[in-house]
Formats: sequence, structure tokens, C-alpha cells
Amino acid sequence: MKVYVYSILLWFFFCTQVYADEEVAKFDLLIGKVSEANLTLEGAIKVTIKPGWHIYYKDPGDFGLPTSFDCKGNVLNIYIHWPIPKEHRDKVGREIFISNVYEDMVLFPFKMNVLSSQGYIDLNFHVKYAICKDRCIPKNAEVKVRQPLKDFVDSDVNKLINEWHKK
Repeated sequence: MKVYVYSILLWFFFCTQVYADEEVAKFDLLIGKVSEANLTLEGAIKVTIKPGWHIYYKDPGDFGLPTSFDCKGNVLNIYIHWPIPKEHRDKVGREIFISNVYEDMVLFPFKMNVLSSQGYIDLNFHVKYAICKDRCIPKNAEVKVRQPLKDFVDSDVNKLINEWHKK
């Protein structure tokens, strides 16, 4: 009996490690517009999630860990737009639990002011999240960029940001 229990625990640990090491959520930092005169930057954090997996909204609902962003660098007054999440239902026994999740791909548009003293924009976003499928794994991600403080526009990224502001 002990061997059976240990086998199950070992299998559970192995499966969790396989999931923990697999990259199922990819984070990218997109820059849409930099205004040198206004000292502003508009961009987005793009999260691409493998099929069958999800991450949670800042208010996860009944289950899950909230996704959070912490930004460091020569920026201030950061505003992050949180698109409306999908409703995810889990049934445990007779109870139904409702969570707020993102699947497939989500874009978190942001706007911020830049401190002008350095001639460049230095961004470092630290993201805490849980990636979930049949179990949840707490994770951390970091996305960085160093961009010259010069007027810049990427019309494709701006179009994408504007679309996600409506969600």
C-alpha cells in the first residue's frame, strides 16, 4: 500500500515538474507610440497561452491566483487596461465555481509617463500569475525593453492596442 501511495505522489510531482518547466504562456512587450515632447509611452503586454491553458484576471473569482504587474524603470503614472475576462466554470462535486480567465491570447494595453533625465526609456515588467489546465502552477515572468526617448510610432501595434482597449 505504501508503495502505491508513494508511486502516486511521485507521479504527481513528476507531472507538476513537467508542466512547470514547459513554456505554456509567452509574454512579449509591444511598444506602440513614444512621444518625446509629451514624455509618454503607449504599449502593451501580449500574453500568448497554449490551447487548453488559462491565466487569471486581477480578480480571479472563486478559484485561481490573480495576475499582477509590477513595473520598474524611469517611468511613472502607469495605467494598465484589463480586458474583460472569460467566465470559466469548474464543477467539484455538486458545487460550481466560477473564475475569471484569459485563454489563447490577451493584450494588456498600458500608458505611462517617462522621466526625461536619461534619454531612453527603461521598462522592466515583473508579472506574477498562475498558469492552469488540470492544475494551477504559480509562475513569474519578466519582460524588459530599453527604447530611445525619441518619437516613435508602430501603426500595427497601435491598431492592436486600440482594438484591445474596446474589450
